[in-house]
Amino acid sequence: MANFHSLLSSSGYENTPSLYVGGLKVMLVFKDRNIAMNFMNREYELWGKALVSVNLWEGQYIPFDRLACLKVVGVPLLLRDDTLQVLLDNETVEPPINLHA
Repeated sequence: MANFHSLLSSSGYENTPSLYVGGLKVMLVFKDRNIAMNFMNREYELWGKALVSVNLWEGQYIPFDRLACLKVVGVPLLLRDDTLQVLLDNETVEPPINLHA
């Protein structure tokens, strides 16, 4: 994120606030739509170094993603079952998880 701020500053966008939205998403706040469109359409050399894609936000819902790495040291025997073992063996798990179903 720090590198992205320096990229923005070096390209004349130093007064553009950025907000962490969640997961791997960042929202840039431009003063008007024309500046945002110019950034999206003409500044790929700038944002292509740090971002995968750029989209114009027009009030649509932004899904909240959470990235976390957990290290499970031990599970009490009373809680251990096949469902929990499958969840622990997977590298990624999609929420929501109902362990008591």
